[in-house]
Amino acid sequence: MYTTRISSRGQIVIPKYYRDKLKIAPNAKIIFSEKEGQLLLSVLPEDPVAEARGMLKKNGSLADIVRENRMEELSREKK
Repeated sequence: MYTTRISSRGQIVIPKYYRDKLKIAPNAKIIFSEKEGQLLLSVLPEDPVAEARGMLKKNGSLADIVRENRMEELSREKK
């Protein structure tokens, strides 16, 4: 477990271990979300198109996949 402090400007430093492990590059975009009182960070891909390749090879129809993604978006919007 690693600890860090929040600066007076609200900034934090992500420990090097996690930056390396999750391949977080300088100027990466991060999504903050909250779930059950915990703050979650998710790194946005640099190239969303390349990241999306192959996602339709999952089992199920395109409509099912779109519906599932929309439900996830709605749950994040409610928070």
